Order: sequence, then structure tokens, then C-alpha cells
Amino acid sequence: MLKPFTHVGNDKIVLALLQQGIEHLMAHLCHIFRACQAGRYILKAWRWVKLMFITQPRMVNYFEAKAHRPINLTPFMLRTTEKLVCMQT
Repeated sequence: MLKPFTHVGNDKIVLALLQQGIEHLMAHLCHIFRACQAGRYILKAWRWVKLMFITQPRMVNYFEAKAHRPINLTPFMLRTTEKLVCMQT
């Protein structure tokens, strides 16, 4: 379960808003997702990605590149759009 107030992306959408107000937002979100898919366009605020590097445990030398692995933090709405596209294919 994702924590509702831990991360606010570049789109300024808090996960708690989606978790608590989904019944009021569902029609609007469906409209946005359908328009994105029909126009093959992703909103600029959703394209923002933060890249972080985390260290791998038990490495001898942390000054080498292979001692770290990248993870990307993408906005929740982009991940939702990706899942909808994958479901259709």
C-alpha cells in the first residue's frame, strides 16, 4: 500500500486525493486518459522523472559504477497511463 502523503510529483497530484476522492474524479480521469491515448500524447507534467541511485549491499568498493543501481520515480498518473496501454495490447 502506498503512503498517501509521501511524494508529490511535478504534476502536484497527491496520492491521497486519488485514494479518497476517486468517486468524484473518475469521470474526469477517464476523459483525460482517453484523450491521451487517442492523441498519443502524454502531458508534460507527467513526463517528469526523478532518477535516484541506491547502493547495492555488500559491495567492496562503492566508488565503482556497478555498486549503484538506478531507480526512477515517475508520477502516479504516468504509471496509470502505462498500465492502461499495456492492458489494451
